[in-house]
Amino acid sequence: MHPALRERCALPVDLYEKALSWYFDSEEFNCWLKKDRTWHLRCPGGPGSGKTTLAALASDFLSRRFESKPDVAVASVFVVADVDDSGEDAAAFVESVLASLCRQFRRDTGANACAADEIYRAYVAACERGDRFSRRIKLLRKALYARLLSLDQAFLIVDDFDRCGDAIEIFFEDEFARLRRHGLKIFVTSRIVFQRTEHNAWCDTVDADEEPCPSRGISVYWKCKKCYLNGVDDDYVICEQCMLRGEGCKTCGPGSELYEPYSYLELDLSIDQDIATDFTCWSLEAEHGDLGLDTDNDNKPPLSALGRVLVNRGGPQVIQDLVESIANDAMNNLTFAKLRLDTIRAAQSIDTVLRVGDRLPANRIAMFSAAIKRIAAQPQPQSRLGLTAISAAANHFNGKSFRELERELQRVVPRSGGDHGSRHYTVQEVLKAAGGFLMLDNSTDQVVAPYHESFFLYVMEKYDELLVWTHGDLRYAMPPRSKTMAQLGAQNHVKRAPKGRGAAARRDFKGVAPRVPLDLSNKMKLRRQGTSIF
Repeated sequence: MHPALRERCALPVDLYEKALSWYFDSEEFNCWLKKDRTWHLRCPGGPGSGKTTLAALASDFLSRRFESKPDVAVASVFVVADVDDSGEDAAAFVESVLASLCRQFRRDTGANACAADEIYRAYVAACERGDRFSRRIKLLRKALYARLLSLDQAFLIVDDFDRCGDAIEIFFEDEFARLRRHGLKIFVTSRIVFQRTEHNAWCDTVDADEEPCPSRGISVYWKCKKCYLNGVDDDYVICEQCMLRGEGCKTCGPGSELYEPYSYLELDLSIDQDIATDFTCWSLEAEHGDLGLDTDNDNKPPLSALGRVLVNRGGPQVIQDLVESIANDAMNNLTFAKLRLDTIRAAQSIDTVLRVGDRLPANRIAMFSAAIKRIAAQPQPQSRLGLTAISAAANHFNGKSFRELERELQRVVPRSGGDHGSRHYTVQEVLKAAGGFLMLDNSTDQVVAPYHESFFLYVMEKYDELLVWTHGDLRYAMPPRSKTMAQLGAQNHVKRAPKGRGAAARRDFKGVAPRVPLDLSNKMKLRRQGTSIF
């Protein structure tokens, strides 16, 4: 097996499953489970958001759900290292993935299973003869298609798909489309979005009293296939529940043939304030004992040194303030709550626990510095592209439009298009080069911004020498001042995020408009996207 590939991933010992289990209750996931649904489900999330843990949980969830059905199979692929497109290593990785799927989907009975075994034996013989990669991969694909024909349902979990090189990604995107037509249901996690555009569908049906359906902001929906094929310019949307009740197209009436106008859906892995608070309470009591937070942990240890300080000298209000501070620090990513919990583990005073210094904590600096080194270690021009994109976009808390960012990138990392002039960068290749540390909103402006407040501060306060040098390249490549004066007036009204991490900075920070508003009454912050299947 290729060293960058694993078939299983162990769950962390400190897993707080409730932080991720909401995903399996979502409409998107439960519709994806249904046998007649053929679209892919994609789960984008920033570094440290829990994607790999979610993928492992999804594999366990599906295995338990279908353990009594021998004709249903679940396979999983975890990409644990970056895989570039150079030479035979890329071909070896592709071969290893396909061979793994053939093994995981193997069944012992049925004519199709026997045919698949025969093709797989031909592949083994080809390996022993030293046949070309192309021949071996062709045999594996045929064996995999035969395996799927022997199954009633098949599920594939792919984690960290974006760690593959561009050519490998393109190959598997094409292969996934073929496997989808053979009935394979695919769930993919990634640090970057596959495609992000403004999307906010709502159901257009009305009941007998002419009252409109209350479904708003939905991602699972249906349209009339006959109207589409006849070229009817109509955007009539029917939600999942109305479809199940038998609602039809307003033009063709009940019984009209409906279809889902997308080949994939995206459901972001994100958490809201309630989940962050629950996780913080559970983690504090799991490590420091009963702090009066009423968590469902039945195995709380005796009070630690910090636990005694909080209970005896702090009291309920101080403990609640600490919980709120840590939950706010998470900002939709539990890794930052964990880092804060690690920082206060050995604290012995209330002031030490609640203090927010002027510098980022050492563990955050170490995490970001390691990430920048990985980005810099990419082959060129991806390395310079990623560092330049971070220097240009992560230096602004509210981010900047991709059009503006792309202009800056072309000045520093120009992309030659031969006789046709320069070629534009795509959003996806810029986000991928940045290693997931830049995020994209779902607005028409396609705003690119730092994925977390702490990373914004890390870039803005110049903790990393590589980024300082890259930022200098950006300044050197700026157009003359006379060409930028006209833009200054339009920028003056933008609120500035704080410099530093003191109390005053945190107060100012609340005045910055959030990039994506959260509905705290909802356990999920979702951003979804679909594409046409025609």
